[in-house]
Amino acid sequence: MITKLPYKTENSTFGNVILELAEKDDRITVFDADLSRATETARFKKEFPDRYFDVGIAEANMVSMAAGFALTGKLTICGTFATFISRRVCDQIFVSCALNDANIRLIGVEPGLSSGRNGATHQAIDDMAVIRSCPGMTIIDPADATEIRQILHASLDHHGPMYLRMLRGDSPIIFDPEKSESKWGKAKHVKSGKDITLICTGIMLEICLEVCEFFKKEGIEVELLHMPFIKPFDNEAVIESAKKTGCVVTAENHSIIGGLGSAVLEALSDSCPVPVTRIGIKDEFGECGEPESLFEKFGFSKKHIIKAIRNRLNRG
Repeated sequence: MITKLPYKTENSTFGNVILELAEKDDRITVFDADLSRATETARFKKEFPDRYFDVGIAEANMVSMAAGFALTGKLTICGTFATFISRRVCDQIFVSCALNDANIRLIGVEPGLSSGRNGATHQAIDDMAVIRSCPGMTIIDPADATEIRQILHASLDHHGPMYLRMLRGDSPIIFDPEKSESKWGKAKHVKSGKDITLICTGIMLEICLEVCEFFKKEGIEVELLHMPFIKPFDNEAVIESAKKTGCVVTAENHSIIGGLGSAVLEALSDSCPVPVTRIGIKDEFGECGEPESLFEKFGFSKKHIIKAIRNRLNRG
């Protein structure tokens, strides 16, 4: 399932995939808010100019227009930085997209602290929490190029509003595209173990794989679940793993409030109330800096995940 280190990368995966999709599905229409470089849609504009609309820096208008097109039978894709596509246009997502069950794909570029150099105003540390509260929304946080491609292709067969956190630029190829399958709404059981369950989403997978290898050398078996789908959430996989190991650590590039950690707690609270440690952004704002240094400062680098697992195991 997992490719060998060092991981190869693919540039502009999202931009490449929407071109692939548009060539076989004439429903696909793209909307931009003056960010075609960030959303990797410049090539789409060139290839399909009649199916591309740039509304300028007007995100609320973009989402409303895209939802309107979707209600006429189109499959619309619109994106911008994750903080703009979630918090800035929350009402349009709730009413125009979710309430109307619009067949729309909202793309959030550089989620969490990935947008490090732009500071707290541009860091979507709450995007999953905001959108997760909207009824009927699907939320996807892919880990690599393979998942982006597989999930976007699979989305053609699923109607309704979706939010995808999107990697920008070079995406690692962690999952072997020939051996790995992304099942809709399901977790990926990446590594088996009996001592503790580690659950991650999005770009945290690469770090968590390193954590598993670190503990393997010490004879500690970490079970690793990757959750590309935050909504719908694979409660069954989480409960099954927690019953086996008896304790859980979650890791996400997002606030621990309302995202992956909260979804895990909700899944376990009734059926399997085991100890859970949530790793992510605490109740605080981000700041300017390179993502790697911010991951360290805000407590969800490899070192912090290792420490959390040690603490959890020592507490029993």
